[in-house]
Amino acid sequence: MPFREALEHMIAVTYGVTYDAVVTRFPPYEAMLEEIVAFVARSVSDEASPRATRVLDVACGIGNVSLRLATEGYSVVGIDGVKHLVEIAREKNKPHGANLAFQHLDIARTAMPGAGNFDVLVSMHTLYWHPDPAALLAGCRRALKPGGHAI
Repeated sequence: MPFREALEHMIAVTYGVTYDAVVTRFPPYEAMLEEIVAFVARSVSDEASPRATRVLDVACGIGNVSLRLATEGYSVVGIDGVKHLVEIAREKNKPHGANLAFQHLDIARTAMPGAGNFDVLVSMHTLYWHPDPAALLAGCRRALKPGGHAI
């Protein structure tokens, strides 16, 4: 493994472990996750089953939001531009169901497979740090189906 990749891996793993240690069972974070779940539920029709609702989690990091939505039964795809964070998210997902997938992808730079088919898009704390916010927003718009909702 080249030095830069090894360093990025170490930073991502350290970040992931630290982030989980800080937010796990932290009431404000847990409340935020519940609020996101409620926003997603309000974004789809009452007739739609969670399994039939496709949710895209942009800049999913280590996958906490994706995992929480998947436990509600939503079909979730989590994407992140940092490969090592996606690897951590995949590891965390191993004991869970098939309604969740993680992909290494920066939606601002790469076409999203299945673009135009997502009912809901969730992105937490992404816009202010992304180097190309306009491209990020354009990629998010392309990912949503007509009438889809962004949270």
